[in-house]
Amino acid sequence: MIFRFFAKKDARSAERKRGTGTETVVDTQREATTGVAPTHPNGRPSDPREVARATAAKIDEIELQMIVRSGDEIRTARPGAAQAPTAGTVHAPTNPLSFEADPAGSADRAAAPAAAATFGLSSMAIVPDVQPMEIGGANLPPAFEEAAVLYSNGQADAAESVLQQAILEPLSGSFARQSWSMLFDLYHLTENRSAFDSLAIDFSRRFETSPPTWDDTVAGAAGAASATVPASAAAVALPAALDAQAARQIDQVKRFSQRNRAVALDLSPVRSVDPDGAILLHQTIRDFVKTKSELTVAGADALLAVVSRTTENGRRDDSDACWLLQLELLRVLGRESVFEDLSIDYCVTYEVSPPPWEPMPPSIRLAGSRASESKVPAVALNYQVGAEAFVLTGNIEGRAQATLSALRSYCADRAEINVDCRALRRLDFVAAGELLNEIVALRSGGKYLVFKDLNHLVAALLAVMGIPDLAEVRLRRH
Repeated sequence: MIFRFFAKKDARSAERKRGTGTETVVDTQREATTGVAPTHPNGRPSDPREVARATAAKIDEIELQMIVRSGDEIRTARPGAAQAPTAGTVHAPTNPLSFEADPAGSADRAAAPAAAATFGLSSMAIVPDVQPMEIGGANLPPAFEEAAVLYSNGQADAAESVLQQAILEPLSGSFARQSWSMLFDLYHLTENRSAFDSLAIDFSRRFETSPPTWDDTVAGAAGAASATVPASAAAVALPAALDAQAARQIDQVKRFSQRNRAVALDLSPVRSVDPDGAILLHQTIRDFVKTKSELTVAGADALLAVVSRTTENGRRDDSDACWLLQLELLRVLGRESVFEDLSIDYCVTYEVSPPPWEPMPPSIRLAGSRASESKVPAVALNYQVGAEAFVLTGNIEGRAQATLSALRSYCADRAEINVDCRALRRLDFVAAGELLNEIVALRSGGKYLVFKDLNHLVAALLAVMGIPDLAEVRLRRH
């Protein structure tokens, strides 16, 4: 089976905390499909290995359904290949997924909030009076899981075919409307307004209630929320603590530069700075100035606020590295007047001549700046670091190393992490596998993630991957 890699290793995944609210994704009916006897009060196996085996069995079942139906109505193709009406295969990522054990003795998470989210339409398209349900706990029909996998592989047409058939089938309970919800989301995500409007009419006739409405802000939400960097740039995110241990990320930047690769450096994850880290970053920026190599900087404002707290006018520290880093960041930001004021404070504190203003060369730009956009084509970064949440945006594909590295840094000084997925359009299968590994590692470190405002197709993919057993997943809603 193409998803057999899930069963290659004994999985030692951490058992997700139990929530009582219906906004979370749980898995309470594995026994019926996998034969694994539940020992946990809510129906899930208490042994993490059994959870992994159950996940593998479920994914094998999805694959079997896809193979059976491929000759009749489903068009599948290799990930990344052009879509075609002929039958093919959906390929799993080449790297096996690994599972790590949750630390022994970890306490159960408190019950989830009682306010229930529905697995009906998201805020992009709200279906009235949809009964609440649990995404993973209801054991999604094969068609839903199949559509999620197809969409994740960029096969929107094939996913549409599956969902169009699903809305005609006599599904029970909230599943009947859930299939419509997924199809509405698909049309929104693919910006197919005419198909959306036609489906809205059919929905109104079928359920005798008001249909969802089209939201013009959804199509551009991902692009508006993300910064831009050169299309060919190698992305590197700094860790939460900018200290001597950040040398690994700095070395990455240097290697890319030596290979004549443009670099996109994200400073926003940094939460603390010491002189060793300040020296590393300051010297790195100076090197780019000298060599005139391409560097796009994101999060310079956020880092400036962090490093400014480490210095005090008139207080002479053993190292002036944090002062020099502040001055360098002001050059990057192009704030000459602020630079002049700070340079005088630096001069008085250390009794040295004030450093002169030096504008940055055109090769060093801020992410999203006009200079950056006019010089080369741009693509969206797939994340932003917010004060209240780590924000995922756009289409996340492949190993997504920069995005997951930034998430890891963001989690460093937090026990519970909110991941805002409102602007996340698609997560491909490889990226979903890498995300699963990252979540397992974070849970092993005592972290708990809450994915908020997911569209229905991505939420279903997370359920297929077994992520709801390790993290809380909430659907998008108003």
